[in-house]
Amino acid sequence: MSQNALTLEIDAPGAPEGIKDLLEAVARAAMGLEGLMGAEVAARLVDDEAIRAINREHRGIDRATDVLSFPTVSYREGRTAGSSLKLVRREYNPSTGLCFLGDLVISLPRAAEQAAAYGHSLDRELGYLTAHGVFHLMGYDHENEDGQRVMRALEEQALSMLALVR
Repeated sequence: MSQNALTLEIDAPGAPEGIKDLLEAVARAAMGLEGLMGAEVAARLVDDEAIRAINREHRGIDRATDVLSFPTVSYREGRTAGSSLKLVRREYNPSTGLCFLGDLVISLPRAAEQAAAYGHSLDRELGYLTAHGVFHLMGYDHENEDGQRVMRALEEQALSMLALVR
């Protein structure tokens, strides 16, 4: 299989220069930590109005949020992409030669607000939201303390590989 990929569509003003390359590197790092090769993710940077509409339509929650993940694979309880390669391979796209994991939608204004609140760069916050979303697409969640601890450690590991530290 070929290298992992992220396609990025920017539908919000103010995106940092070179953000596509950075977010693709973050997605590749996250997928690599999971042991995936030949996987792809589609991402969109949007404004708060757009993410609010998507959140309302798909989750019934009428408010903006920072990131939404829409996986194509339904993993069994306690399983993730690395232990479910047969399921991941079902999402093979012959036109790209990659297995499609799903879509991410990230609010650029929300990322900017959070970067300022946490005292780090917008690049770091967008990288974090991308890693967070990609790990969701690979079957991770943070609904309990153990899941949150594992997911957070993986996110930080992916970001540190790219020197996106706090």
